[in-house]
Amino acid sequence: MDGIPSLIEPLPGPTLAPHWQPPGARPFEGLAVEDLVTAGVLLDVTRVLGGLLGLARPALGFRTEAVTRLVRQMAEALDLKRPWEFEVAARLSQIGWLTVPTETHTRAMRGDSLPEDEWRAVASHPLIARDLLAEVRRLDGVREMIARQLEPCAVDGERPVPFDRRDRATQGGHLLHVCVDYVTLRERGVAPLAALDQMASQPLEYDPALVARLRTIGGV
Repeated sequence: MDGIPSLIEPLPGPTLAPHWQPPGARPFEGLAVEDLVTAGVLLDVTRVLGGLLGLARPALGFRTEAVTRLVRQMAEALDLKRPWEFEVAARLSQIGWLTVPTETHTRAMRGDSLPEDEWRAVASHPLIARDLLAEVRRLDGVREMIARQLEPCAVDGERPVPFDRRDRATQGGHLLHVCVDYVTLRERGVAPLAALDQMASQPLEYDPALVARLRTIGGV
């Protein structure tokens, strides 16, 4: 359980400014008061949920924190509107794993071969997360980002659609796909550049623009 207290440290002040406003950044600029309150509350709530996730299954807690940091960096680098929504999606993206047995989760993260029924359980975790969040107000877009996190960039025979021309839910899903899988490769001991090269070699799986941007910010 070493390191778990860092996942449940006291929440920042209600404006969340220290967390979200590095020099020159204004992620909440232009939001109506109601939307600003919603953003702050959702970020606070998802941090608490992240702490609980870490207590229930530490490996998932650490993974979620790593993915969230990376998504936050990417959203800022890509100058995405309402970047807090992408952070909320990242913080909630792994909760569906709680329905997958710990042993199956561990073997899946190692890249072990799994029987078909266990692979179905693994592949269903984004949809389970989406359903678990169905009753949370104003999370429809975030839920769809989470549900699409395993979708490839394109299928055989198709030309990938540029990232900036995709709808917001698809953008979020592809951003999660790249960030989660990068973190997974790093957890398996793959060096940063090797992980990026491996992902860049699969342009139908991972959005080339996102992999290129990830290379510029250096990962986590």
